[in-house]
Amino acid sequence: MINSKNVVVDHIWLWRADHVKKHEAWGVGIYNYFPRVSAIVDNAIETPLLLENSIHHKIIFWLNGNPDSIVRSIINGKGGPVTQSVRKATMK
Repeated sequence: MINSKNVVVDHIWLWRADHVKKHEAWGVGIYNYFPRVSAIVDNAIETPLLLENSIHHKIIFWLNGNPDSIVRSIINGKGGPVTQSVRKATMK
């Protein structure tokens, strides 16, 4: 949890599977809410490249919070960002 105006977090993600060899997920939804500080998140979902195609029907949604917060991509740098003005991004 980020709870201080002065916290800088390097390499934050919202869902991560980094050491698995096989994994399948359907309908993965990430909903972000950063109420106190602006958070800049590169990837909502971070997986090894070989697993990207086994994560199906992904959605990220910006609920509310600090207007300067952003999630830059859905999975591993792919897919659209979510911000206060663009609240939803999806990928198959």
